Amino acid sequence: MRASEHKSRALSDPASFQHSYLHSRVLASFVCVILAAVPAWWALTTITRLSLPSEEVRAWEVRGTCPIRATWAVILEDAQPDLSLCERAQTQLQTHTDRHDLCLDWHVSAPNVCAAGEPLDHATRTFPVPLSAYENQGTAGIVEYLSSLFGGSSYQARADAINTSAIASASQHDDPRVVQYAPHIRIVFSLLQEDASLGNGFDGWDLTHALQDIKAHKALAPLAQTLEALERVYSVQLESQVQWYAPLESTPQPVHHPERMNETYYAVSMQDVSVFVNSVHWALDSYGTADLSPATEIRTLQMVLFVPSVQHSPLYIEGPDVGTVAEPAWLVPQWGGVVVWNPTQRVEGPPSTVLSLETLQKPMSRFTGQIRTLLGLHVEPLAMTEPEQQHALLQAAEGLEWRRTLEMTRSAVETLASIVRLVNKMPSLGVNAKVRDEFLASLHELAFCDSSRLDTLARATSAHTHASRAFYDPSMLVTLYFPNEHKFAVYTPLFGPMVLPLILAVIREWKVRKRQRAVKHRSLSST
Repeated sequence: MRASEHKSRALSDPASFQHSYLHSRVLASFVCVILAAVPAWWALTTITRLSLPSEEVRAWEVRGTCPIRATWAVILEDAQPDLSLCERAQTQLQTHTDRHDLCLDWHVSAPNVCAAGEPLDHATRTFPVPLSAYENQGTAGIVEYLSSLFGGSSYQARADAINTSAIASASQHDDPRVVQYAPHIRIVFSLLQEDASLGNGFDGWDLTHALQDIKAHKALAPLAQTLEALERVYSVQLESQVQWYAPLESTPQPVHHPERMNETYYAVSMQDVSVFVNSVHWALDSYGTADLSPATEIRTLQMVLFVPSVQHSPLYIEGPDVGTVAEPAWLVPQWGGVVVWNPTQRVEGPPSTVLSLETLQKPMSRFTGQIRTLLGLHVEPLAMTEPEQQHALLQAAEGLEWRRTLEMTRSAVETLASIVRLVNKMPSLGVNAKVRDEFLASLHELAFCDSSRLDTLARATSAHTHASRAFYDPSMLVTLYFPNEHKFAVYTPLFGPMVLPLILAVIREWKVRKRQRAVKHRSLSST
C-alpha cells in the first residue's frame, strides 16, 4: 500500500525523478540559446534606412512635364531675309511645341537676321529650311516642313500654325500602337505558309541572306533608310524564319467574284482579323523580356508574311467599311505587322520555290511602313524625291530621339518621386546602400541630361534604369509586401508555443525552489 502511494506521488510530481539543479541547467541552456540568437535576429530584422536627397527630387518635380529643355535652331535659306517672318515663325513653332509638351525653345534666323531668343551657338540642333518650303505659304509652310519633328501630321501642324487657339491633338508618344521604348529592338521577319504540304509551297526566301547587308539590295532600300535614320535611337537586330505549317484560327469562306463569275476567292471578315495571328500554333517569339531595366530589355517586333494554302487562295479581307481588300495588310499594336501575300502564279509539286527579293519588294515596303509606326517614326507618304525622303526620315528621327529622351526623363523623375513618397509614408520601408546608390546614380544622370547636349537619350535611359532598380530592389519589396502586421501574424504562432512552456517551467521551478527553501528553513528552526 505504501509502495503504491509513493509511486502515485512520484507520478504526480515529475520533479521528484530529477534534481532541481538539473532543471535549472536545462532551462538556463534554453535561455542562453535564445539570448545568443538575439544579435543575429536583430541584425537580420533591423531595417536600414539611409537618407535620400528628397529636396533634389522635389526640385525636379517642380519642373512638371518639362524636366529638361533644349533649344533648336531653324535657319531660313532666304537671300532676302525678313525679320518679321523669323519672329512669326518662332512664335508659331513655340506655340505648337508648347501645346504638345515637347519642352523645346526655338531660335529662328536667316542670313544676317536673328529673331529674339537664345544665341544660335546655344542650340542643340540646327535645321535648315529651303525657300521653296515657305515661299508661298509663309510661316505655315515652315511649320509644315518641320512637322515630322513633332511626330504629328503636316496637316495638323499647318492647322496649328494657322489657328494658334486650336485644341491640342494627341502627340506621337500617346499613340497606343507604338511599342514601349527600349534601346534594343529585335525585328523578326517570318514567312508563314498556311499548309505547304498541300503543294505549291516555298522552301525559303532570299531575305534570309539579304538581311546581313540590307544596304546592298535595292528592294530593301526603304528598310535600310529607315534603320539608318533610327540608329541614334535604337539598336536594331534583324532576323528571319520560315514555317511550312501555320494554320488559321478561323476558316476563310469562299466568295464568288462579282465581276468574274468563274473565279472564287476566299475572305476573312474584319472581326476575324483580330484573331488572325494564331499564337497557339504559330511558333513566334513572345513580346519583350522580363528584365525591368530598359537599358538591357529587348523588344521584339514580329513582321509576318502570310501565304495562304492552295485551298484558301487567293485570300482577301472583307468588311462593311473597307469592302474587299485584295492585298490585305494590317498592324498589330505593340506587336508587329501582318501582310497577306497571294502569289499570282503557282508551280505544282513539292515545295521547291524560293521567294526572290524582287517579289518581296512590295511586302517589304509595307513592313517598313509598319515598323515606322510601331517605333514612333512618323513620316507621311508624300510624293518626295529620294533626297527629300531621306531628309524627312532623319528629321523625324531627330524628333523621335527628343521625345524618347523626354519620356525616359519624365519616367525617371516620377519613379524617384514615388520612392521618396513611399519612404516618407512608410516608416518601416528600408533604404539600404544599394538603393541609395542607384537613387543617387539616377539623379546624377538626370543632372547630366540637364546640362549636356551629348548622349542625352542614353543618359536619360540610364537614369530611368537606375531609378527602376532602386524602386524594385528586393529589400524594398520585402518591406513593402511584408509589413509589421504581417510579421506579428507570423511570429506569434511560431514563437508562442516555444516561449509559453519555458515561462511555465521557470515559474514551476521558482515555486519548487521556494518550497525547498521553506522546508529547509523549518528544519533549521526545529533543530
